[in-house]
Amino acid sequence: MLKQGGPDSVSSGDGFAGPFTEEDGYVAYFEICKFLKEDPKWTVSKDSDGNTYAFNGPKWVGYDDVGNVRRKVIA
Repeated sequence: MLKQGGPDSVSSGDGFAGPFTEEDGYVAYFEICKFLKEDPKWTVSKDSDGNTYAFNGPKWVGYDDVGNVRRKVIA
């Protein structure tokens, strides 16, 4: 089943641009941190493999948090 705002959602075009990177489909980690800190509409979740992503309506971003990096480095 497809859900809105996650990795298994249907894409409708290029990804959104970060306010600093200004490039469609690319959002820097510090921009993601800023979204999450300043806008309570963003929801953080993990997929079935433990990878972190955040979504806000139709926008979503996948990224590595500290736990993901630790898991990938130790593995």
